[in-house]
Amino acid sequence: GAGDEGRGAGGLPQPRAPGPAGAPGGPLRRRGYNGATRRTGRSAVADPAQTHYLYRTPYGPVTIGATRRAVTAVVLGEAALPGPCRPTDLTNRCATELMEYLAGKRRAFSVPVAPAGTDFQQRVWRALRAIPYGQTRTAADIAAAIGSPASYRLVGAAVRANPAAVLVPCHRVVGAGGRTPGAGRAARMREACL
Repeated sequence: GAGDEGRGAGGLPQPRAPGPAGAPGGPLRRRGYNGATRRTGRSAVADPAQTHYLYRTPYGPVTIGATRRAVTAVVLGEAALPGPCRPTDLTNRCATELMEYLAGKRRAFSVPVAPAGTDFQQRVWRALRAIPYGQTRTAADIAAAIGSPASYRLVGAAVRANPAAVLVPCHRVVGAGGRTPGAGRAARMREACL
């Protein structure tokens, strides 16, 4: 009926490809976790096993990238990720789980996740995944949890660099005053995820 456009069976989001090159969301633009648009300058040939696809959510578009084995990126907004723009069983499954999570019907994800990052970033992201559903931590809490209490600024940078938003729950990291960072649509999604 009316209002169901862009929705598939069960009200789940239908995939949609990003706009053409040069258009907002085209190949040289990326919306970061904080909702800001920035140039990526990606020109390397992507692994043929990598794909990405854009899905619509009640909080705006989400781009999901994956290899044949794992989800590698969840970007809040339109993003030109490596590989061809086409949905796969894994990106569709991830989108379904994400919609269930946003609707309060899921507390954890079963899709395999493998974001690329440095050893330090990987340590931080593992600590983020250990934060229980419904709880929050500060960057200082995470720094202490990984055994580097003086590295809270680096932890903050690793949280912001997280390529798999929501799946690696960077939305559970709050400022010292307990507020979620940022503003706009991305901040509203982070609030909904808590």
